[in-house]
Amino acid sequence: MSTQKERIAFVTGGSKGIGKEVVRGLARQGVVVVIGARNIEAGQRTAAELSSEGTVLFHPFDVTDENSRRQGAEYVERQFGRLDILINNAGIATDGPPGTGGRCPPSEVSIPEIRAIYETNVFGAIGAIQAFLPLLRLAPAGRIVNVSSGLGILSTDRDFFNMAYSSSKTALNAVTRHFAHEFKGSSVTINSAAPGFCATDLNGFTGPRTPAQGAAIIIRLVLMGEDSPNGGFFNEDGPMPW
Repeated sequence: MSTQKERIAFVTGGSKGIGKEVVRGLARQGVVVVIGARNIEAGQRTAAELSSEGTVLFHPFDVTDENSRRQGAEYVERQFGRLDILINNAGIATDGPPGTGGRCPPSEVSIPEIRAIYETNVFGAIGAIQAFLPLLRLAPAGRIVNVSSGLGILSTDRDFFNMAYSSSKTALNAVTRHFAHEFKGSSVTINSAAPGFCATDLNGFTGPRTPAQGAAIIIRLVLMGEDSPNGGFFNEDGPMPW
């Protein structure tokens, strides 16, 4: 059981990329961090690597599996009795047919591909929030961040591509808004964060930003106190349009 002074965080998809840098950054701030990831070997390796930064643990966690989500929440309850921070970082993307570079027209995206991406990026996030919410309500100030993307923005004139991934982030932003409405007047807040185009395996390490740069806004949002916004969408420069 932890003390009330220690904050407890659970980071889905925390074994690599932006999620790993979120874990590192939170551990450096004295937060006890549990990495949730499907790949047990990778999760254990990352937890061991980051143990020098602070208290970093690992628990197997598949956001698409209801039993795994329940077991993750039960683990946190047994170990700590509450959860202060939930970061829905786990996400997948596909490039569509070979040679399209992610610019597959909507008319050619397969339904199974769309379904698989939504299962992780949207339904998995909803399921994780529902599983951990009773523990977040026990914290002095529960904080949830859904890791979104600027590709999910509908209000800007840009090149729309990769409908499956982009629209999943639009849907995730809508999920944030709905939960935020439920959380009004409570100790729990939820926001979406856009880390920017970072070099991770999700994009073949083509992004110009580092995972650590992308993690910064996520860390900032979950460590906010009573002045935490609720139901917003932010990048490192501030609020973003929906």
